[in-house]
Amino acid sequence: MELFAPGTLREAFRKDGWAILTGTCEMNGPYDSPLNQNAIRRLAETLQRAGMRFSKVEGIYRGVNQGINYLVTGISPREATDLAAEYVQESVLLNEGLLMTRGGLVSMDHSQTLVGRDAMRQEFYTVLPGGLPVSCRLNLN
Repeated sequence: MELFAPGTLREAFRKDGWAILTGTCEMNGPYDSPLNQNAIRRLAETLQRAGMRFSKVEGIYRGVNQGINYLVTGISPREATDLAAEYVQESVLLNEGLLMTRGGLVSMDHSQTLVGRDAMRQEFYTVLPGGLPVSCRLNLN
C-alpha cells in the first residue's frame, strides 16, 4: 500500500481511515494453531467480500506473536471495532491508538513512532509488507 511506504510512514499513521486487524485469539492457542489459522483465513475472506483494501502484515501484541494481521485502508473506526469484536479481539489499532472493543481508547503518541530494529524492541509492533517493522508508541499509563 503506497500510503504506508517507508518514506511516508510517520505521516501515514497519523491519517484516519486505516486499521490493523487479526483473527488470532489467544484463548485458541498460539497464532499458528488450527483454530487461529482458520480465523485468520476467514477474516481475509470477510474483508474481500466487503470490498476492502488490505495487505498482510505481521503483528506483535503485548509481546505475543499474533501471526498474520491485516492492514486495512478505507475503513471506519466502527467497522474496524465491529470486525474486531466478531473475531473476539480485545482491541484494534487505528490512527488514534488502540480502540478497545468493549469501550475505551489507549491513545497513540505519533511523535514517538519507531521504525526498524528499534520498533522490534517494543511490546507492540507491526512488520509491514517488505519486512519493515514499525511501532506506534501507545500511552499505556
